[in-house]
Amino acid sequence: MVKKHQGEWFNFIKYKEVEPTNNRAERSLRKIVTLRKIIGTIRSEKGRYILETIMTVIETGKAGGQNPHKEMQKILRTS
Repeated sequence: MVKKHQGEWFNFIKYKEVEPTNNRAERSLRKIVTLRKIIGTIRSEKGRYILETIMTVIETGKAGGQNPHKEMQKILRTS
């Protein structure tokens, strides 16, 4: 895996729009971890997986400039 992406390691030097760290990803995960700790009821592997999946969809939507709640409503209505 490391060798496969070796040519991409320094993309942040070639392209100024590429961040040199993963701080933004770490910050978005912090919300999910804090929420999981506050709720405290997600003790099963399945429950944790469901919460993390939903939160990932929400954060990805936000990062893409979408309204994740509206997008999820659309999905639920068409199912």
